[in-house]
Amino acid sequence: VTEYPELELVVVDHATTEARARVLLDSLAGEANTQVITFSGSFNFAAMINRAAAAATGDVLVLLNNDTEVITSDWLEEMVSQVLRPGVGVVGAKLLYGDRSVQHAGAILGIGGVAGHVHKHSPEGSHGYFSRLAVAHEVGAVTGACLLTRRDLWEELGGLDDRWLPVSFNDIDFCVRVRDAGHR
Repeated sequence: VTEYPELELVVVDHATTEARARVLLDSLAGEANTQVITFSGSFNFAAMINRAAAAATGDVLVLLNNDTEVITSDWLEEMVSQVLRPGVGVVGAKLLYGDRSVQHAGAILGIGGVAGHVHKHSPEGSHGYFSRLAVAHEVGAVTGACLLTRRDLWEELGGLDDRWLPVSFNDIDFCVRVRDAGHR
């Protein structure tokens, strides 16, 4: 459950055939403040997200993967409060694997050739290096699996690069362009 006022949901359906997912998508199509957009062709994460962003009407955009499970009801309120701070352009979340170890907690540019995730596989309760897993802090980039940004910045920068980075690193690229534009 997410406690947030005036929430709008835009879901991209990329030729879903799984029965349970189909039932969910069909039920969402009739819900208020909800749109289900179809996308066909080869998998292009960036193009799907760009299409969803164009259909959304809000001032804050949230990219959220379909396998993300919300574990605290105030997650969105906290993330929006961060992205609306002056100078902040993108906000990400600490995401956990099914075994409750850290999956994503920000990326450091240059690790592994492009970027690498910090604190990966750290235990859920770990505070991490200088307590970075316990507090909001600045990182080089965040994952598109859970990314917030302001619509005006998204539009100014042209969204995700769906031509050259259709599947991977489009989130990192967007974060770098946000930094180049003078935001954190």
